[in-house]
Amino acid sequence: MIRKRIFKDGAAETFNQIYSSTSTLPCNTVDELVDNFHSKISDIIDSIAPLKVKVVSGKKISPWRSAPPVRSEKRSVEKLNAGGERLDSRFTILSIKRDYTDITYN
Repeated sequence: MIRKRIFKDGAAETFNQIYSSTSTLPCNTVDELVDNFHSKISDIIDSIAPLKVKVVSGKKISPWRSAPPVRSEKRSVEKLNAGGERLDSRFTILSIKRDYTDITYN
């Protein structure tokens, strides 16, 4: 899971305006003061740049698909397809996978 915020241009000025317009609550202890400050800052940041969550699947791409021989074959298939000739990419990728599984790394 990836969490991120995107701050746009002018976010600092907006933050300063909102921060200066909000009042502080009276606090009896340092802990209350810190909690109040943290809450105030968090609310302002959430209003300026909301937290976006992206769920990333744990599924990894097969390593043979990113190997240099496979990439060059995929490029050549893309060039042929762009030129008007159509190839069944499933067949091409499966044949590349079959050929690539015979290669071993030392």
